[in-house]
Parts: sequence; C-alpha cells; structure tokens
Amino acid sequence: MATNLFDECTYALIDALASPFLDVRKAAIKCLVRLGDARAIGPIIESIRDIPTEDRDTLFQYINETIINLCIFYDTSIIKQLAAILDEIFDDPFDYIYELTEGGDRSVIHSLAEYYELEEDVLDEVAFGSYSVYIKKLIIHILMDINTIDSNYILLKFLNDPDTDEYLLDEAITALGMNQWAPAFEPLCEILLNENLSEEESRSAAALALGRIGDPRAIPPLVKAVSDPNIEKHSWLVDCVSSALHLLSDDLDDLWDYEYEENSDEVP
Repeated sequence: MATNLFDECTYALIDALASPFLDVRKAAIKCLVRLGDARAIGPIIESIRDIPTEDRDTLFQYINETIINLCIFYDTSIIKQLAAILDEIFDDPFDYIYELTEGGDRSVIHSLAEYYELEEDVLDEVAFGSYSVYIKKLIIHILMDINTIDSNYILLKFLNDPDTDEYLLDEAITALGMNQWAPAFEPLCEILLNENLSEEESRSAAALALGRIGDPRAIPPLVKAVSDPNIEKHSWLVDCVSSALHLLSDDLDDLWDYEYEENSDEVP
C-alpha cells in the first residue's frame, strides 16, 4: 500500500508540473525533489518548455530554481537535457545565459559546478557538442567555477582549437586568466601576438589573462603586442596590455630576488 501511495503521489505531482499556475508547479517540484524519484527528472525539465508567464524575470527565476532543484538528483545527463531544451525554447538564449553568467547572482553556476565536479567529461561533451554558443558559454562558466586540473584542461581545448568561435575563445581565455592557470601561458602568448585574429577582443583578453596569471615572462610579448605605432591610442588592446603590466609589477620584486640568487650561484 505504501508503495502504491508513493507512486500515486509521484504521478500526481508529475501531472501538476503542467499546471497553468506557476506556484503549483514550484510546489510540485519541491515535493518531487523530497521524494527523490528519478522518474521526475524528465518531466521537471519539460516543465520549462511552457511556463505560464510572459514576464521575463519570472520566467528566468522559474528556470533558475528548477535547475538548482535538479541538482539534488543524481543523473549526470541533466546538463545535456537542459542544454537541448534551452536551445529549443529560446530563439536566442543570449539574454538568459547572460543573466546566469554576468548578472551578479551566480547561484545556478555554483550549483552546477558543485554537481559536475569530478564529472567534467560530461561538460566536455556539451562544450564541443551540437549546441548554441550561448549554451557553450554557460559550460565555460561552470568549468571556470569548478577550477580543477581537468576543468581547466577542457578550457584550454578552446584555445588550442583553430576552429573555436572567437566569442567562446574570449570566454575561455578570461576563465583561464581568472583561474590563474599557469599551463595556459604559452597558448595565451600565441593568441596575444596573433595579428590574424578578426577581432582584437581575443588578443586583449589574452593580455589581461597573462597579467592575472602573474608570470613575468609575459612582459616581452605584452610589450611587443603594442609595438606598432599605428595601433589606436585608446584601443582595448592597449588598455588590457597596460592593465596586465600593472598586475605583473607586483611580481617583479620576486623576479629581482630570483635573478640575484641565480647570479650569486655563478660567483666562484
């Protein structure tokens, strides 16, 4: 009888996910999460498809709360299901992804990062799968938040792939810089000095990332990047190189100490 009641309640709550009343849907999700029945995962995700509101903030809030609740379940395919449905329901998911990644409240990013730590291979599949660049931007921010060796190596793949969309390249560069990930040093220098890139944003982002990583070896390529006197005086590249050099100035005392020790060792 208990089992029958469990199933009866589960199916009733799943039906409630199609309610025309948003508060009923939210309450049903809360109950389903408490029950922990994996059969609810698909219907919960599908409830995003026809949310009964035309208010953008309400829509975004419902999706955010739904994603955070889904992180209570253990099913690593959730991110693929979410990616697919977000690409379907939004003609252009830019606004929603921007709110998630740039809007200040990164609770969804934090929840997904905690959920997928040690499961980075699933994020890798989405990052290089058949999804929109905005979904891939979301993945980059999750990987940045995870900040492990594995997640940073996935970010590095964006830099090493010549076919990477420059929008995503900028995002991956910024993520590696924020994580101060030293193994990205050489690829970042190559991008910084690559004058064939169609936009200067990638070179500028690489400059700033090198400054954040803090390796003084970046100083010569940074100076070289702005050695052309024809560069716009107030270009973003000049601004980012200047900022990077300011950041690196904090590490120059250590460089002086290192050079002094090296020279002292050579004295007979």
